[in-house]
Amino acid sequence: MKNTPVYDPMAGTPDALAHAINCADIALQKGDWSALAMWAERAVRAAPGHAMALQWLAHALDMQGRCGDALVHWQAAAHSAPLDAQACYNYAVALSLAGEKAAAVVQYQAALRANPDHTDALWNYSELLRLSEHFAMAATCLERLLALGQYFKCLHHRLGVCYAALNHPDAEAQLLMSVAKKEDELTRWELAHYYLARQRFSEGWDAYAGRFDGEPGHQPVIRHFYERTDGVPLWDGAPLGTATLLVHGEQGIGDELMFASIVPDLLQAHPQTKVVLAVFPTLHRLFTENFADYPQVKVVPHLRGNVSAQLDSLPERPVAHLPIGNLAALFRRRAEDFPGIAWLRTPAHIDGVIGQKLALLLPPAPGLLTVGLCWGSNPSVRTQHARQRNIPADLLARQLALPTGGMSGVRYVSVLNSDRAAELGCGPELQALDFSPWLTDMADTAQLLQRCDIVVTVCTSLAHLSASLGRETWVLLQHHHEWRWAQERTDSYWYPQVRLFRQAEPGDWAGVLRDVAATLRTRVQ
Repeated sequence: MKNTPVYDPMAGTPDALAHAINCADIALQKGDWSALAMWAERAVRAAPGHAMALQWLAHALDMQGRCGDALVHWQAAAHSAPLDAQACYNYAVALSLAGEKAAAVVQYQAALRANPDHTDALWNYSELLRLSEHFAMAATCLERLLALGQYFKCLHHRLGVCYAALNHPDAEAQLLMSVAKKEDELTRWELAHYYLARQRFSEGWDAYAGRFDGEPGHQPVIRHFYERTDGVPLWDGAPLGTATLLVHGEQGIGDELMFASIVPDLLQAHPQTKVVLAVFPTLHRLFTENFADYPQVKVVPHLRGNVSAQLDSLPERPVAHLPIGNLAALFRRRAEDFPGIAWLRTPAHIDGVIGQKLALLLPPAPGLLTVGLCWGSNPSVRTQHARQRNIPADLLARQLALPTGGMSGVRYVSVLNSDRAAELGCGPELQALDFSPWLTDMADTAQLLQRCDIVVTVCTSLAHLSASLGRETWVLLQHHHEWRWAQERTDSYWYPQVRLFRQAEPGDWAGVLRDVAATLRTRVQ
């Protein structure tokens, strides 16, 4: 049933627009969103192209949670006044919040054409450019903000990221070091990446230690699983005797695999100290097997998503705790501290379902090179940077195709779990075996990787798992890659048997895959 129209004696008179605008302004000042929507709508009826009234109506609808309806009016306002920088900016923000990033870019450009010094447009536009790896354009926007004397939190951090991607190390270093002195924790975090990517380990790990810092009332740069330590102090490396130390994982599965390579150094340096090693549940079985020779070690799963897990759930009350990444500052301060050895092993016997399936589907095949393939990272991680790691399965298939593409002497195996296994159908030329139904954790995946002669993978936890096992691992890196793979190296200081294939230009996976295909053909000839 439609509402009965409210009688408005001003409607249809020459003063209708002025009256509606005045009432809408009063409602806006009071924060009365229902009244604002009503009066703004009346103003639009009186003057259909009135940009301010359209924006007020859109704002009122947004505040009422009707974002989809609001977007229509943000659009109408921008189209009605294409030289109104604020109208274009507001429409861009609405588009971005709706997930329409490409359309938002167009509207930020319109806003900046109307007003090149619109600071909010410069800021938001620069971030969309940075996340889509248009680093030179993003840097220009950020430099303009600095020239205007504007300050946004994280501005220097983002500009440092752009300089790093553009390979402007001097500008990056000067910027990051000058700002880091002002106790900007996010910039210190970026400075750590700058140092570590250039193998300046001592400086890098010292800066890396600030990743859990944050301003009062704000979240830290990174959160970890045991933030509420109930008075248990951070370990400084001093001897603990036979007391218990909690070493807890952090960040992603790949980080835990990489930093866990240092745990044997800890155990050798402090053989009497009991260690509780808390890791992702998917690593629990694999790590339990690998540290079985150390009776002082107890591996437990930490609670994924519970950032304040209770210490009372641990098998023993620790006297100190340590995020696993802090081990590097204690045992990897020089290049020669990296042993370059494989530190993981799989069980001596293969059992369980995965063992049966491997014996059935992947028996030894003399004369065939078994190549494991991983072309995508965890699809639940939806950041732009994470998505740019991924290679379309059809592109991979076209470059590495079996006999019709000239790649004989190879059999392909997908080493991905069920999250991406269906993508195999996009690359039928690979004729890849799929073991995803039987990969329940990283121990199962390790069994599969051990059957591969070469593992070809993007930068994801599987790269760290394969390399930790000592498998020959070819890591395919996006142009703006993570610090852990260093600058300009073709190998890794973390692992043996690693070969790095780097994008020459942002997004150029075709060039990387051509190099991989040529190298693979050389191996099988």
